[in-house]
Amino acid sequence: MEGALEGALAVPRRVLSGQAATALELCDALCCSVEPRGCGPLLSDLAGCVVPQHLRRVWKREGGLQVLLCVAGDEAGAAAARKHGLQALPVRVPRHPPSNAQQADSWSALHWPVLFNKVLAARADEPLSEAEVGAMRAGMRLAHAAAHAAALQGQRRNGCVIVDPASGAVVARGEQATEVGGEPCFSGWRGDAPCGPHPLRHAVMAALDAAARREAAMHPKRKRQEPGEPDQRPYLCTGWDCYTVHEPCIMCAMALVHSRVRRVIYAQTGAQGWGVGRLMGVRTLNHHYEVFQLTADAQCE
Repeated sequence: MEGALEGALAVPRRVLSGQAATALELCDALCCSVEPRGCGPLLSDLAGCVVPQHLRRVWKREGGLQVLLCVAGDEAGAAAARKHGLQALPVRVPRHPPSNAQQADSWSALHWPVLFNKVLAARADEPLSEAEVGAMRAGMRLAHAAAHAAALQGQRRNGCVIVDPASGAVVARGEQATEVGGEPCFSGWRGDAPCGPHPLRHAVMAALDAAARREAAMHPKRKRQEPGEPDQRPYLCTGWDCYTVHEPCIMCAMALVHSRVRRVIYAQTGAQGWGVGRLMGVRTLNHHYEVFQLTADAQCE
């Protein structure tokens, strides 16, 4: 295939929340002690006080409950405590989420309880089969081919393909089309028409858009189901894998969450340091996908 990546690809590396182990860094916050019956009303008044999502809001201790009010500098948390006749006390809490279970246990015991998804972390020890590695390499070559096509149109060199792992079929393909001065890029399925450039038309967003239009065309109207009858129409991208050259930004990463993809495989890490890897640590999301990085040998890039 013209523009496809030639040469050897490395073995896929599973990406966990936070990626490499991070050193403990503490920041100032406020907490207070509260009786169990007063915890609910206090939490209602703290709805607007945002704390880092890796920190547990309520800590059940032998002497009662401790509630994390806010980070230092947010007067709303201290005001909520005073409203309920409680005293706000300074506390030092971990600034960043833990990278592994050992850090989570240690930081929780020494400072403030932190949240960590041990189920996702445990998957790091699950080896990939040779068939899975081969499928990932094939998918990444297709993503590089889409990126090459985007570069020929004056766009950033980034491409994305969505693959059904059960059959190996390419469900959708998207090319970066964010440069307004560039030429329209291909983004679709089965010869779909080129689309005009737009600042938000990242390769991942273009591929998800193409996948959605594909499903709408294949299933134009959902038929009425009888009770207990399984739904034959797939829900968005459930069970499919996404291959992209550049690590998805936070916008694209959240779009992949809503689309229910199974895996996200990328080649180059994002420069901003906030993408799919860190998003995995947000426990409040209703879907989590597996993340892998698959790089090429230096002579292949």
